[in-house]
Amino acid sequence: MSNLSRSLLFSLVVCFVIPLLGIITLWIMLWGMACLPGVEFIGQMGIDGLKNVLTVFGGGYPLQGLTIIGITCSTVGCLFDLYNFYLYQG
Repeated sequence: MSNLSRSLLFSLVVCFVIPLLGIITLWIMLWGMACLPGVEFIGQMGIDGLKNVLTVFGGGYPLQGLTIIGITCSTVGCLFDLYNFYLYQG
């Protein structure tokens, strides 16, 4: 039971952090593009689109949308870990 709880905790944290880091990295890259002359409109459109997606998932709040995406991914990761533990018990 100890191995299962450690594995679930690890997969919970990793599956929560990885999507958040990906979205934050994308946001930083788009912000960097928005600071460059000539392509600032592409970066700004990307930032606005990403903000709109996060707002939809968060019910009007982008930070809440980011959290919901992280919680959803961590739930799926834990379910895969539980399935793997069930499949290879012995």
